[in-house]
Amino acid sequence: MRRLNVGACGAAGLWTFWHGAPVLGVLYWLGFVLPPVPLGIMVYLLFNGNRVALQRRRFESPEQFLRVQRAWAPFGWLVLVVVFLPLLTLAAILIVSSLLPGVHG
Repeated sequence: MRRLNVGACGAAGLWTFWHGAPVLGVLYWLGFVLPPVPLGIMVYLLFNGNRVALQRRRFESPEQFLRVQRAWAPFGWLVLVVVFLPLLTLAAILIVSSLLPGVHG
């Protein structure tokens, strides 16, 4: 399964527990003290979520596996667009504004 797993990426905090990877889930939630940790887990799961799911959880068939992962995708997109995209945009604005010289009047 060499596909991106948007559900695992966007919904990492729940997806990990549902798919038998609680250590990643705990690290994800504890990592909000240190923001690069959850982002790293999200990127990891984007590219490796299917492999993690297949290793950690039993599926009756490839069709069931695809159904389950497709069911997570809308929630993953929702979290990415509603939560992380605005946060990343705000962070970028703050970083750029801190690099610009202040206006002196």
